[in-house]
Amino acid sequence: VVALPFTGSIIQLFYRRDVLAAAGLAPPRTWEELLVMAAALNGTDMNGDKQPDYGVCISRHEACPYSAFQLLAVLAPHV
Repeated sequence: VVALPFTGSIIQLFYRRDVLAAAGLAPPRTWEELLVMAAALNGTDMNGDKQPDYGVCISRHEACPYSAFQLLAVLAPHV
């Protein structure tokens, strides 16, 4: 046995087609592509409020103790 599932949670990635199209990017299919997309979009104004936005947001909410699993899902393949 190499690994056992820890939970039955499903981590989803939502993206805005209009933002990716405007940047000339395709939806990411791998973590590496996600990092490239995030780097390309980070600091751009994606919602028209004249403020820079993050390329990727990993949610954190006090009522959700599992928020760190999203970050672990991104990091785990690289360890």
